[in-house]
Amino acid sequence: MWLKGSPLRLSTERIKRILLIQLGDIGDVVVSLPCVRALKDNFPDAQVVVAVRAKARELIDICPWADEVISIDQHRLRMTDAIRYQIAFFRRLRAFRFDLVLDLRAGTRGAVLAYLSGAAIRVGFYSTKEPLWRDWAFTHLKPFMPDPNRHQSVYYQSLLTECGINILHPFPEIVVSEKLSQEAIQFLIRHKVDLDKPIVAVHPFALWRYKEWPIERTTQLVQFLSQERDRTVLILGASSERTRAQSITDRCNRKVVNLAGQTGLGILAAVVQKCALLIGMDSALGHISAAVGTPAVTIFGPGKPGVWAPLGERSRIVHRDLPCIYCGQKGCDGTGRSRCLEELSVEQVLSAIAEHTDGSMATIRVDRRRAPGAGR
Repeated sequence: MWLKGSPLRLSTERIKRILLIQLGDIGDVVVSLPCVRALKDNFPDAQVVVAVRAKARELIDICPWADEVISIDQHRLRMTDAIRYQIAFFRRLRAFRFDLVLDLRAGTRGAVLAYLSGAAIRVGFYSTKEPLWRDWAFTHLKPFMPDPNRHQSVYYQSLLTECGINILHPFPEIVVSEKLSQEAIQFLIRHKVDLDKPIVAVHPFALWRYKEWPIERTTQLVQFLSQERDRTVLILGASSERTRAQSITDRCNRKVVNLAGQTGLGILAAVVQKCALLIGMDSALGHISAAVGTPAVTIFGPGKPGVWAPLGERSRIVHRDLPCIYCGQKGCDGTGRSRCLEELSVEQVLSAIAEHTDGSMATIRVDRRRAPGAGR
């Protein structure tokens, strides 16, 4: 159903250049990958360009279904530099001569990008929260219909299916090339990680602190996991999280390696693919793990797991069974502290890990010859 514009049935002969806009966070980009793939599946001869924020660029750089990426830099520039940047960006955008633009979010920045592209067909979600001019920028608008049991990836894909675009591969997949796989192996060797032993990755951080399990519990979990003689534990995170990651490493034995901030997204995805298991918070790495085929246990606090849980049989979530777990608040009553996370015990998480891996984690080894792809 369209709130603006008539029903669309797009011609493969006429649509030769497509822009897909996803200006969300890294997790949003991962769960949008089926949309990129669907565009290439349905328009194999068209040029598919994806616009993302600069921090997510590498995910599209390694995506085999995207022909090019436009990255949006959010760095503050001096006025003269900003003007030059905007002029150059606009010229590059218009040079593509897009026939079709789809914006997967309902913000203003994507709407401006869609309008400035000059595409004759500009498709987006209707928004009641943004200025009126935002909806004017599109030729076709689909209603936003939130549902706590509807996964975000399905929401994104619905914009394409409304246009008659078939989704043949609904689960996100990150294809790790042989070159990237070998780079990950060399990276791990440089950090003295024994590839003949199982590797468990732990990502203790989230975009917001109120979604993080207390660092003391994570440390206890890592200490327990690293007791196994034939196992290495990696602590993953961004460069801004390296100091906190080191505080965990310092309290554990030498089989715990702090890799926070040491890789870009491409190598990080390849490293996660080499792991037997990833344990993380409600963040992008759980989605990356699912997309490369690595089993994952995701610790959820206040949020909407029906909307944001990593997809696939190799992923499971664990959370404290409280009636307020889906409150969506920034901590209890906005305090920044979440009771549902503070009351989740190490034993409960270990139990979830044991059930999910069925005891097989101890026998998994890194296969240096593992074929590129998601390993599903």
